Amino acid sequence: MTVYTARRQSLVLKRLRTSELTDAGVITAVTMPVVTMGAVQVLVYIVFCLVVGAPTTEHPWLLLLGLASGVMLPLIGPADLVAKGWSGLDAGATLSSVPALAPGLVSIVLWAVVFAAVIARFFRWEPRA
Repeated sequence: MTVYTARRQSLVLKRLRTSELTDAGVITAVTMPVVTMGAVQVLVYIVFCLVVGAPTTEHPWLLLLGLASGVMLPLIGPADLVAKGWSGLDAGATLSSVPALAPGLVSIVLWAVVFAAVIARFFRWEPRA
């Protein structure tokens, strides 16, 4: 949010909005450096953990899904998917166990919809008067 506020106050968002970029393109352009740095930090941390002897992940695809969603939505849903991806689902569960994954997935989708609605309604492109 600090990045958006700084860009808004310096009228960068207003100037970008008058270019050929769409509104979604402007938001993506401002967001990508932060997302990229977050992803790099997560990868460095995972490599560090593996180097010092942490066990390998049980379900890499679930871990990646949790990490990808956690870069944008640092909430309990992505954390749940990362935990289940790294250490495995509950005992006796398989990857087809949708109920074990449902809370994390529902949380991610729900919060993404809520954040998108709030941003669409309240985001200001120009500095406040």
